[in-house]
Amino acid sequence: MFILSLLNRFDHHNNKQKALALHNYLTKNVRYCEKELISSSYLPVYHTAYGAIVNKLSVFEGISAAYCYLLKKVGIDATI
Repeated sequence: MFILSLLNRFDHHNNKQKALALHNYLTKNVRYCEKELISSSYLPVYHTAYGAIVNKLSVFEGISAAYCYLLKKVGIDATI
């Protein structure tokens, strides 16, 4: 999985660089599920970090949860 290789590259980066790289990853790779919200294909997983990281489809709550999770994985204290 690409995200694991991304996380493994952060050993020599400072916290600002780590946070920016994770932000850029999420904004480039996760699609906001606007159409799904008004259709019958809506799923609760869109509100989770899993939906953002694995499915690459989420609402803002899921994207925020994914960002918080990834920040913690690289050693940055984060809360929503």
